[in-house]
This record gives sequence, structure tokens and C-alpha cells, in this order.
Amino acid sequence: MGKKRNDFDIVGAERMTDTELSKKLGSYQRTESISISLGVILVIAGCISMFIQRDPILACALAFPGVALFLLVAKPAQTKKKALMQQQLGGFFRTELTKAYRSSEKAAGRERRQRRAGAGL
Repeated sequence: MGKKRNDFDIVGAERMTDTELSKKLGSYQRTESISISLGVILVIAGCISMFIQRDPILACALAFPGVALFLLVAKPAQTKKKALMQQQLGGFFRTELTKAYRSSEKAAGRERRQRRAGAGL
């Protein structure tokens, strides 16, 4: 078996298998979604407690960890996920992403032009 990689190791130019890539991306996605969910729940709980208890310390004790979860856990996980996708999928990922957004932008532009023409603008 190959050596076990640490999460903090920078992956070289080697290609990961589909299974490895799927596990790694799934791990980042799970971390990101759990952190965002918990962060949102904490911030909402802090806002609600501010209106009900009228205690700013309790509100801060709930809201600040929620924001910290987003900034310190979810954002880095999202960044790692994007970097890994870019590294492993390279030009294919960039091309597909560009095609998807370019076609939707063109369709949106056409719709806007049609609405303007129909409205007499």
C-alpha cells in the first residue's frame, strides 16, 4: 500500500483515482455543509435570544461562534475543495464550467433583450 497522506500535505502533480478524489471531495463537502449549517443555526439562535432574553452577552456567545465556524472551518474547506477540483480535473473542469455559465449568460442576455424589445425600451 502507498503511504498515508495527511490532510495538510499538498498533493503533488500525481493523479488521484476516482475513488480517492470522490472521498476527498466528499469529506470537504461534508465539512463545509455541516459548518455552514451549524453556523447559521448559532447565528439565528443568537438573534432570537437577543429579542427574547435581551441579553447581548448571550447573543454574542451564540452568534460569534457561528460566524467563526463559517470563517475558520467552512471557508477553508470550500477553498481546499475548489483547489483539489482544479488540480485534479484541470482544463476539463474549467472548460465545462465556462461552457455552463457562458450558455446560461447568453440565454439570460437573450431574455433581457426580448423583454426590452417587447416593452419598447
